[in-house]
Amino acid sequence: MEKASDMEKQTVKITEALSKKDIEAAEKALAECQKNSEETLKELQAMEPYDEKDELRKSVIEFVDFYNNIYKNEYRQAFDIVNKGNYTKEDVDSITTILMSVSSEEEFVKDDLISSFKKFCKEYELIISSRD
Repeated sequence: MEKASDMEKQTVKITEALSKKDIEAAEKALAECQKNSEETLKELQAMEPYDEKDELRKSVIEFVDFYNNIYKNEYRQAFDIVNKGNYTKEDVDSITTILMSVSSEEEFVKDDLISSFKKFCKEYELIISSRD
C-alpha cells in the first residue's frame, strides 16, 4: 500500500510541474515514476500468492500497471503537446481531456485496491490503523 501511495504522490509532482510549465521537472518526475512503477510491477509479479484467492496482490498489480501505462501513454501524450511550445486551444483541451480521463480511471482502480485491502484485512482479522 505504501508504494501505491508513493505513486499517487509522484503523479501529483508530474501534474504540478506540467501546470507550472516546468518541463524539466515534469520530465524528471515522469522518468522517476516510470522507473519506480516498472520495478514495483516486477516485484509484485514475482511474489508468491498469499492465499488461493490472491485478490489483494492482483489488485495491487492492476493498480501499479495502471500507473505504468499512463506514464508511458497518456502522460507522454501530454508531454509531447507541452514540449512543442506555442500550443493552441485544442492542445490545451487535449491535455485537459487526458488528465481528466486519467483521474476518472484512477478512482476506479484505487477503489478496487481499497476494497481488496479491506476484504483481506477482514478475512485475516487485521486491524487498520493510521500512522498518526
